[in-house]
Amino acid sequence: MSKSNDNVKKKYYLCALIFYNMRKILLLCTCFVSALFTACEDESGQYIEQLSTDAQLMSGIRECLNVSKDTAVMHLCMADSMNASEPHRILLPANADFYNVENVLTANGHEALLDTLEDQINRACEQMGDPVVSTFKSVIEAMTVSAPSSLVNGADDAITSYFKANYATTLQASLSSSFAQKMRSIGASALWNEILEEYYEANTQVISYDLQSYVLQQFLNEIFEQMSAEEKLVRSEPSHRVSSILQTVFGEVGEGNN
Repeated sequence: MSKSNDNVKKKYYLCALIFYNMRKILLLCTCFVSALFTACEDESGQYIEQLSTDAQLMSGIRECLNVSKDTAVMHLCMADSMNASEPHRILLPANADFYNVENVLTANGHEALLDTLEDQINRACEQMGDPVVSTFKSVIEAMTVSAPSSLVNGADDAITSYFKANYATTLQASLSSSFAQKMRSIGASALWNEILEEYYEANTQVISYDLQSYVLQQFLNEIFEQMSAEEKLVRSEPSHRVSSILQTVFGEVGEGNN
């Protein structure tokens, strides 16, 4: 009987020891979690306030880009907006390949083909409004900025410059298929092939030039230039802050931090 009592006492002691250690572990976990949240939020609540401010600034940045993009499309993607003379007309590239092509076509009385090609590539750009709007909007919504205040409080075109530097390649790749279709439908692709055929009848030097990529890049540069101009107006002119978030970020937060 004594041996049985000893076993019961041992089991009781073991359970008590386990329970005591579990309490210590639970207490340590509670302290750790409390310390973690204390580290993330100071007594003044500045951490939470900064999170809120960054989210607000990011919304303002996206809205600024969307408004600027819409303005750029309105200026460039309409009849004769680019096909007319300067300032927006895209010219054929001034490089050795095109000099050779121009010399051959001129010598054979076909130089007018290049003028027609230049007209057509600009017509193709003018028809890119819908693809530009949808593609830019998608990329803008997905963009990230580690320090949004640096853009809001930056140079007059800081937001557009950041967007161009980080997303121009993505935009060009995304728009490539749509632009190829516009080049085909307007006749520019077929005309470029005709020009090359005329050239190769008189010259064996190979022309390896991606005309479509060149034109799309130039077109995007025009878009970014128009966006930069509109961003400056959003920053400087209250009438261009066409939404409440633009009024808040560039009228209160932006100006208040400058």
